[in-house]
Amino acid sequence: MGFVCVTERPSVPGTNVLEDLRRLAEAGVRIFPEVCLTQPLPKGVWSKFVDTVLLARAEALLPGAGQAARLERVLNGWVPDAVLTIWSERATALASTLTCRKLAYYGNPDHKVAAAGAEFEWRMSERSARDLVLYIRRWFRAWLIRRAHLRVMRGYDGVGDVALNDADFYRAHGVRGAFYIPNMWHQKAGADWETRRDRLEVVRPLRIVGNVGSLRGTGNGLGLHTLATQIVPALRNRLGERAFQVHVFGGGEPHPAISKLLLDPHVVLRGFVDDLDSEILVAPVFLVANNNSRFRVGHTRFLHAWSLGACVIAFRGSAEAMPELEHGVNALLASTPREMAELTAMAAADAGLRRRLGRAGYRTLSEKFSPDTVTKLLIARLAGTVRSSVDGAT
Repeated sequence: MGFVCVTERPSVPGTNVLEDLRRLAEAGVRIFPEVCLTQPLPKGVWSKFVDTVLLARAEALLPGAGQAARLERVLNGWVPDAVLTIWSERATALASTLTCRKLAYYGNPDHKVAAAGAEFEWRMSERSARDLVLYIRRWFRAWLIRRAHLRVMRGYDGVGDVALNDADFYRAHGVRGAFYIPNMWHQKAGADWETRRDRLEVVRPLRIVGNVGSLRGTGNGLGLHTLATQIVPALRNRLGERAFQVHVFGGGEPHPAISKLLLDPHVVLRGFVDDLDSEILVAPVFLVANNNSRFRVGHTRFLHAWSLGACVIAFRGSAEAMPELEHGVNALLASTPREMAELTAMAAADAGLRRRLGRAGYRTLSEKFSPDTVTKLLIARLAGTVRSSVDGAT
């Protein structure tokens, strides 16, 4: 077994990474030098037009595509029976033309993010003629990326996607062996999380976690817009002025148009904090404002929240990506911002409900999202892929 890291620029591994690599080596894994991708050489206008628009060549649109030779040089004659790419768009594109069996453990389809970004920028724009031209250009590029991306994924023997709706998309578009597989997350709080919550939770004013992650990300941008324009007003009407605070965690700056909307006394921008786990334990409600648009994806923040016994409140669209989310079982799922405010008020007034949902979420994480569980699923799929290769050769 071998391990290769694919990067876009030379990197210096940190202490934790070096320790992980050492442990892999001790387990018998051969550690190869990293593959550093090259940047495409500049081309003329006509050549670039042909490569991107007429042919939608993966090499012109997807980092890593067309550079399998760089991986083969690093392997230096070592020939794998199968390749498993783990959460890496670059590595997946790079390995797609290898002749061995290939399995991808994947996140969001490349074009889906590009298309959502185009729609988000249009929604945040002033809708001028220039904005319209930029939107059309972004949307067209997303369509080209979709063509190239599907060709790459059809080169794989299996694609395990961490969102059910995306796995369905791949199957519907000819990607063989596409299947849903959960993401993974370690348990964090330990068995005493209930005692800690009973001691720490702040209900007056009600503390709500409203975002965890990059403030400029597409999904978070859409979620913050929904939070500021619809959810906070609904919470104000339901709970009253100054009765709650929505704490927003994450690095970067929100889109300028959203920054103005977040200037509300009920919204507290926290940025990065030293101990996010404690902040989640303090909050009786963990609210996820994402997935109320056409851009519906899986989020590890659900797993982070469940690992700390949080009462999760989200939109029903989240369950399209993560079917483990069940209304009234391990989360409260709303169809509208107004319903989300009602569910928040209900949870705020009922500690027993919050604990029941928190226990169920903690159990769901342990049973379905633990690294041990998901790794065994991946190994079984990879073994099946290799067996099919051997059977086909005999």
